[in-house]
Amino acid sequence: MASALTTNIDEKISKIFFEASLPPIFEVLLSIPGNWFGLAPFALAGPIFVASLTDTNGNRAVLRRTAAVLFMAYLALWCAFVRGNSFCTKQVLFNWKGYLIFPPCAVALNHFLIPDQKSFSRSVYPLFIYAPTLIVVLILKNTTLRMRPCAKYKHLHDRKYLSQIPRILSGDHQTGSFPSADTALSASFVIPIASEWPNLAATLVFLSCVGRLYFLAHHAFDTICGILVTILLHALSGWVGWGIEDLSWWQPLLSQCCLSLLFLVKMKNSPK
Repeated sequence: MASALTTNIDEKISKIFFEASLPPIFEVLLSIPGNWFGLAPFALAGPIFVASLTDTNGNRAVLRRTAAVLFMAYLALWCAFVRGNSFCTKQVLFNWKGYLIFPPCAVALNHFLIPDQKSFSRSVYPLFIYAPTLIVVLILKNTTLRMRPCAKYKHLHDRKYLSQIPRILSGDHQTGSFPSADTALSASFVIPIASEWPNLAATLVFLSCVGRLYFLAHHAFDTICGILVTILLHALSGWVGWGIEDLSWWQPLLSQCCLSLLFLVKMKNSPK
């Protein structure tokens, strides 16, 4: 009874966003925080973004220029996707191999640019949390098999200017609603900046949640649970002594190896 009531409330709150329709310019702007955190290229751009906001070694100007270059490249890919470029869609933005390639590249780039250990640790901490977060989220998705709103409410796709987003999700990923990987990963990337930039951190996570609801990717409960997954893993990481400023280069690579093994097992067991 309680479960049915909770689901009903979740559905009613979520449908406010599902049925909304923004002017194209605002929808395109919302699509950035609403989708970027969960796509593989952010694993390369995100750590530099964190470093550019938190570095204490007088290196922020170089880091901000590097972050600007990476984000402009990411924006160019996203604009190509918005315009219907299939190469950007299949080979870069929505290619699962990117989740294995970009994080190690980010660790190497940050290690080269950031000599200070604590600043480096803060920058790669999201990558350290990134892999176990994805592992837990993927296990929960495969266990619960909750249908995405975009698969249930296909008649609402045309309400969105970027209707290709719900259409893609309602294809191969239609039972991946619970929990939200995007909001979980948005939380992992803002944890290191939250103490210095609390308003920015809260805004990014909030916009990620709103974007996932607006594009019919998740229900409200899914987005909240995604954030909670990251918070629990962050607490566990601090408990074992691997906090935000305690990491070396090998911890994020170790967690990435675990994610790689999960992908390899999943690919091996998937039907040919």
